[in-house]
Amino acid sequence: MMNNLNQNDPLSKLKDLVEYNNKFKITSTDKTSKHYMNHTIHVLCLMYYCGASPDQLQKYHDQDISNFEKLPAPNLRITRENWRNHMRKSKNYRDYLDFFQHEISQLGALDTFQTYFPILIPTLAGAALHPLIHISYGIEFNLPQLLAEGLAYACCYNLSIENIIRDSPLTSEFLTISNIFDQISSLYSPKVGEEFNIMSRVRSVIKKYGREISLLVSSWELKPRDENLREKLNELTTWSIKLFAESNHKNHFDFILVHQIEAIQSFRVLSPLLTIEDKTKLLRLNFATLLMLFLAQGSPKLNSASILDYKPDYLVDIRTWKDLLSEIIIEPDEHLIPLIRALYQFDKETGYKDTSYNFNVALKTFEAFKLGGGWSYRGIGYYQRKSNL
Repeated sequence: MMNNLNQNDPLSKLKDLVEYNNKFKITSTDKTSKHYMNHTIHVLCLMYYCGASPDQLQKYHDQDISNFEKLPAPNLRITRENWRNHMRKSKNYRDYLDFFQHEISQLGALDTFQTYFPILIPTLAGAALHPLIHISYGIEFNLPQLLAEGLAYACCYNLSIENIIRDSPLTSEFLTISNIFDQISSLYSPKVGEEFNIMSRVRSVIKKYGREISLLVSSWELKPRDENLREKLNELTTWSIKLFAESNHKNHFDFILVHQIEAIQSFRVLSPLLTIEDKTKLLRLNFATLLMLFLAQGSPKLNSASILDYKPDYLVDIRTWKDLLSEIIIEPDEHLIPLIRALYQFDKETGYKDTSYNFNVALKTFEAFKLGGGWSYRGIGYYQRKSNL
């Protein structure tokens, strides 16, 4: 999937920056004690993908890495025997990182991934899907440090939804995602939106609607065959994009729903390395998170005309994917650039048309930032209601 044709070896620069960044914490804590993921390397990988020069990579790295602290000293020794015993504790990130880096040095990146990732799949809904996304960057760009970081991140910030994505179906009535959204839209509860932190909202959704979500997940039939999973993956991708795009309101797009699209891209990267059983489980997790995030973000209303009828007011000179990919690396936003890359990649796999729905989504989101809009952080559904939609 590498797209970089630049000279002066930007790949070597990327690898140098990855190695340097590996010494820093995976999250940052601001004055309000809210945790933010270290997206520096995500952006650098995608800038490289889009054709950035070594100087552009260095410039972005230098201005962003100042937000993060160096790793602390090791706290305990994680081993193959005890690695499951110290999970869900953020203070153990350094120790898990050391463990997975040692495993990669002994087993290699692929065997380490195939040994530990399948076990972690049910827990990957944690931290707004960031561990899953981080792992996929390590695999896609052949950067073992990122794989180790992502696995460590998954151990320390996990959220198990094993009961929601169980293999045994709870229903004999199988539905399309469109039918499922007709049902889940009736579950909206304003109390879920009282928490700013997204994972607090997700936990509230699971506590209040876990049974209903589990039933709906099981009604989306997944057969352990590659042809069926490809069809279902495209259906899920289409709906993840639709939910993100058509819920836009007053030049704002939902900040959390963009992570769902990134996670779908991660599935596309990782699935060739997984067994059919693990592909099925990971796709089921991706579908469950779509439903949970829909509720957590306020059950937003969708307006298809906002995308289908969109004509740019400001970015009139950007007419192709190539134009757009070149533009987004100039002043990259850490969530906008992965969104646009994922939309481009999906278009490339399914038709690659510059006048497509996905291109409109990418361009409209980019233009929203240029016109003073951007991300809605507290849930686009709540923002719609407060604006008297």
